[in-house]
Amino acid sequence: MEYSKGEIIDRLAIEMRKSQYGATNGEQIEKLAGALVQYRWSPADVLHVIENALSNSTIAALEWDIREGQQLSDECIGIRARAIREANAWRVRAKNAIDERKGDFVPAFGPGRPADKIKLNPQFSK
Repeated sequence: MEYSKGEIIDRLAIEMRKSQYGATNGEQIEKLAGALVQYRWSPADVLHVIENALSNSTIAALEWDIREGQQLSDECIGIRARAIREANAWRVRAKNAIDERKGDFVPAFGPGRPADKIKLNPQFSK
């Protein structure tokens, strides 16, 4: 299975956000970050990485109250849902822009490959 540079960035942003809230995923973050050192990064790539991280953070913030069971009105939930969809579209555009810059793909598994130990195990917060 192969993960594009944009997919790795996206996953890394999500895992780093989760670690801020107590997830014990340092090994996974280290593996994802290690897979990125083989790439050259242009200023445009860096901007797209920042866009991706910001959009992932926005999505998490908007979802937080809903996940925590806060008493929100249907209208408030609807507004958040629209904002989450917009932020997700921004996240996907940034991820795709990273991938469009080059056709680089990282082999996720296989002996002797830089990313042979990447395992994307989604961990969901409470």
